[in-house]
Amino acid sequence: MSTIIEIESKAMLDEHSYNKLTKGLTIYKQENYYIDDESISHQKFFGLRVRVKNNKYELTLKLNNGDSKIEINQDIKNEDFIKLKENKIFPQGEVKNHLETIGINVKTLKIFGLLITYRTDIKYKTSLISIDKNLYLGHVDYEIECEDMDIKTSVENLKEFLNKNMVNYLPNHVSKLERVIKAIG
Repeated sequence: MSTIIEIESKAMLDEHSYNKLTKGLTIYKQENYYIDDESISHQKFFGLRVRVKNNKYELTLKLNNGDSKIEINQDIKNEDFIKLKENKIFPQGEVKNHLETIGINVKTLKIFGLLITYRTDIKYKTSLISIDKNLYLGHVDYEIECEDMDIKTSVENLKEFLNKNMVNYLPNHVSKLERVIKAIG
């Protein structure tokens, strides 16, 4: 289990820019299973997902915190993921405890959406840059994220990286979770 503060800036890419930026680099796959109740109403306050990467399962609660997000990560077993997916049995642990502390009934939570990401990570100055191709509900989009210790450095490094690679900076303030919800309609 870990708790971190996530500070990132993001921009949308087109397919050509994605291919240009990832050419010759290692790309890996991750699956993001989004969780909420029937009304899908909690995303204004938090995001909740299970990420599957390299056959490992990580349950993440992201709490909105101004320009950043507080991220609580908890490794879970494949069996816990299957129980959540098939029987809506929420895994025991820190994420469940925190949700219950803020008044969320975990018995109402279920997986409602899947987003598959093909990602490349690049270290750039003090930042971690992730270049993503996202597939969800018949949609495909491309995005670049830049994580750093403060939002100013994150934005500056992202703009500089894109400029050096002759890619337009198209800021994005819509999360993957929000895009999945919008696609659901």
